Amino acid sequence: MATFRPDISTSVLRWARMRAGLDLDDFQGALKNYPRWEEGDLNPTFRQLEAVSSKTRTPLGYFFLPEPPEDSIPIPDYRTMDERSVRRPSADLIDTVYGLIRRQDWLRDYRESKGMEPLPFVGSATPDDPPESVAESILTAL
Repeated sequence: MATFRPDISTSVLRWARMRAGLDLDDFQGALKNYPRWEEGDLNPTFRQLEAVSSKTRTPLGYFFLPEPPEDSIPIPDYRTMDERSVRRPSADLIDTVYGLIRRQDWLRDYRESKGMEPLPFVGSATPDDPPESVAESILTAL
């Protein structure tokens, strides 16, 4: 009986590897054929694709897209390197930001369900406020 090898996009495989900051040398052992998968010479088995998903921290369903998705984070990104902005957010940054958003949403829902009032400092600053005064407000609240 032949092993099922799903048809996947090589550009998505390459994108997932690069997004995770991995080199081809990082795929050893059970994933030693990874370079052939990325070249399109061979497709991984479903189980191997699950391992790639885990190693690259990429949702499994992304590998079935025809093209890589556009990575973005729902907040302003002010990071710079050598006076240039960072073009692509890392997988770690994306996971961290979305994890924090989920926690904020949960805490907001929890506080509302308990009838608690919003905290007075939430939403008290705007992007136009001087950073020094915002920092002072944060220090006072803490």
